[in-house]
Amino acid sequence: MANMVNARKTHCDHGHEFTEENTGRTPGGHRFCKACKREIGRQSMAKARARARATPEAQARRRQRLYRILGLPASFWATTEFRDQGYRTPCVVWTSTIANNGYGVTKIKGRQYKAHRLAYESVNGPIPIDDETGEPFPLDHVCHSETESCPGGETCLHRRCINPDHLEPVTPAVNVQRGKSFAPANAAKTHCANGHEFTPENTGRDAKGYRFCLQCKRDSNERHEAKRTAARRAKRKAA
Repeated sequence: MANMVNARKTHCDHGHEFTEENTGRTPGGHRFCKACKREIGRQSMAKARARARATPEAQARRRQRLYRILGLPASFWATTEFRDQGYRTPCVVWTSTIANNGYGVTKIKGRQYKAHRLAYESVNGPIPIDDETGEPFPLDHVCHSETESCPGGETCLHRRCINPDHLEPVTPAVNVQRGKSFAPANAAKTHCANGHEFTPENTGRDAKGYRFCLQCKRDSNERHEAKRTAARRAKRKAA
């Protein structure tokens, strides 16, 4: 009986739809959600990386890297300039090599680093490690998230700012929410396009992590099923 009930479900317990691409089968023939399987694998890998980073050998390597960073040459700071971009204090803008994503980069002993991360660690020590991902936290430019626009219509160069006082370690989710792109604006919505509130019980996540309204999904499934039922009845009458 339980197998029959599970077979009728259109979504897994975490709200992922059982589409053809998102449905797998165990050797026993039971179906499972591939999105949940990937998430379990991601969490397992993150825990493994976190354990690896917690070993004495890994901590020793981080200390050695920090000692190298603390010895940043004067030429590193010589490629910066102070610039007022509307924040409480001036930004220290990187004027040397800029990567495609807009962040300043530099090389130390043949290895490329992001300039703002080096500057932060040179003053505050190693960036804290995120227990969920096993990776160092992203550094949020608070001079960008707390500034509406640059004075005088200038082009904002907040990604090139390496002022350690303007950098804060945050989770990836907080880093995205503090941005000014479509993603944080959409994440701030409390209701879907049809007016249903995004409560924990009414919020699902697709395979890419984007949220969707479970009530809208249920309504859509009901409409689809009603059309299929009507089509079957019409076919039986015609026969």
